[in-house]
Amino acid sequence: MVSYKLSGGGLSANDPTYVVRKQDAELYEKLQSGEYCYVFNARQMGKSSLRVKVMKKLRSQGCKCAAIDMSRLGDFSIQKQSWYDGFLEELFRGFGLAYSINYQDWIEGYQSFTNIQRLARFIEEILFVNFSTEKIYIFLDEIDLLVNLPFKNEFLAFIRSCYNRRAEDEKCDYHRLIFCFFGVATPEDLIRDGRHTPFNIGHPIELTALNFQEGKNLTQGLIGIVEEPEIILRRVFDWTGGQPFLTQKLCQIIVDHTDSTEPDIDKLVEEYILTYWQEKDYPTHLTYIRHHLLNQNQLTPELLRLYRKILLRGGVKTDESRIQMVLRLSGIVVKKQDKLVVFNKIYRTIFNLNWIEEQLAILAKDRDKQTPKKKWMRFVYPSLVWGGVISLLALGWRQQKLELNDSDRLMQSQLPLADRQLPPPRFDERGDRQPPPPRFDERGDRQPPPWEISSKYGIKICKNRLSEITEAVCDVLEAGLDEGIKELHIDF
Repeated sequence: MVSYKLSGGGLSANDPTYVVRKQDAELYEKLQSGEYCYVFNARQMGKSSLRVKVMKKLRSQGCKCAAIDMSRLGDFSIQKQSWYDGFLEELFRGFGLAYSINYQDWIEGYQSFTNIQRLARFIEEILFVNFSTEKIYIFLDEIDLLVNLPFKNEFLAFIRSCYNRRAEDEKCDYHRLIFCFFGVATPEDLIRDGRHTPFNIGHPIELTALNFQEGKNLTQGLIGIVEEPEIILRRVFDWTGGQPFLTQKLCQIIVDHTDSTEPDIDKLVEEYILTYWQEKDYPTHLTYIRHHLLNQNQLTPELLRLYRKILLRGGVKTDESRIQMVLRLSGIVVKKQDKLVVFNKIYRTIFNLNWIEEQLAILAKDRDKQTPKKKWMRFVYPSLVWGGVISLLALGWRQQKLELNDSDRLMQSQLPLADRQLPPPRFDERGDRQPPPPRFDERGDRQPPPWEISSKYGIKICKNRLSEITEAVCDVLEAGLDEGIKELHIDF
């Protein structure tokens, strides 16, 4: 009997329940033509299964392939050299070189080289020499684990340099070296440092939901269990929307728990998925979606509001903004034509409007408890009139101190901005915080910011009058420049 895959990992290359999608042919053709490719999508959308299937096909054509699961190399706390050594060792084993070349001897011969130099030598002296005519494919899975790696920029810049070497010589071996990336990320997530070129090489493969026609082979596991497998499978798709993992899971629930050849799919979904879903979410799937939605720091409220809008309107037009990409990577929504829509009925039922409102209320309550730094600004400035030295407590352990040394001038000062409330921070389409708008004098000349960046003090206010200082402090906070400052000294 055919069984469905519920372990949460990828399907084997010969698994009869693997559903072939148009992206299978697209990825294979692009890799065969020598293009770098990346498959970035939400978890449990079939990325690893696709990789396994494509690797088998490439190997059958005489190509050399190695896959590296980035989670095997450790987290971002690992030492840099240890990480690179582990990466090289995975390549040795993945290409079957461990039996013909002594890894320890080779690595010791290059101890004086940098990590990047050793990696380049391995490619040129080991891979290109041992595989002198074959195409060489390196598949990097769980690439999103690189996001928090302190040295990810240099590693990805090296991969980019391998790609760029092709332009230098049309006959060089680097035309035979192809990288393919899989993970829950976007290219923008990988390199954000302005000192490095964005990681925008390669062809994107956009995985979509399974459709009923593609997924008819899933009926194999229902034969002998239900009377009309295709009709039952269509009802499964009505609930899952073709989400690969949920489709396999619901099919297995039918096999395990139906007591009729005409099962009530609605009842099975209610009993084994929806009711007390936290206890039945194994392997983890729904819990991951919730975690992704609620652990985006400052983006979380905006993310929930965007999801609420999609729920209420039935969809919103895609604009490839960062907030939309983060929501798509949760897996709860999917792109259909030019709109983002909720992926399926299961998600819509569990993560409904009531759930959204509850989460927003919890976030608001937590925000009130923590007392955001912006809120105390409306109470601070009136008190400056009556104090010589004022200490302001910020969030957590952080302290902001305003030291005012001329109490006479302070008492005589006017505070036209005492009751000023800061405008909400501005964010661009990717969710990155933007500085306050530029200032212009009466002649229309642009004015510099009222602060200097100082390595000794962090931020140095460059004003003399108290009203100007008040304005400057507002701008510092509005620009978000106070994040790492423990003391803010203002002297007259």
